[in-house]
Amino acid sequence: MDTNGKLYFGDEAKSLHDLTHRQYDLCWSGINIWATHRARHRSLESCIVGDLTRGLYMMQILDLEPSPSVRELLIKYDELLSQLSPDDQKTRIDYWLKKTNGDPVYQQILDQYGIKSLRTNI
Repeated sequence: MDTNGKLYFGDEAKSLHDLTHRQYDLCWSGINIWATHRARHRSLESCIVGDLTRGLYMMQILDLEPSPSVRELLIKYDELLSQLSPDDQKTRIDYWLKKTNGDPVYQQILDQYGIKSLRTNI
């Protein structure tokens, strides 16, 4: 899905597998997004953390399971986020808060992966 909400399918067999099994997988979307945004000096890490942040929200509201590679990255989410610039970190956190409105129901997905950086105190 691009930043405007348009859904794209990569490798059709892989995409259909993901849809059938209700799985969230980055595939190469982080690299594609980075290629689009690199002119704005966004790093690959920034784009991947953005995809993971969006994925956390989508997995929760759409009841999706992460692929094994996404699960591994989510376990390292706080470490990946800490490597971004303070402004980039704030952008990711602000996105999460905007999408979830700080609703405690979204805390359970954070707890599942040990993510502390996006927790709210509500």
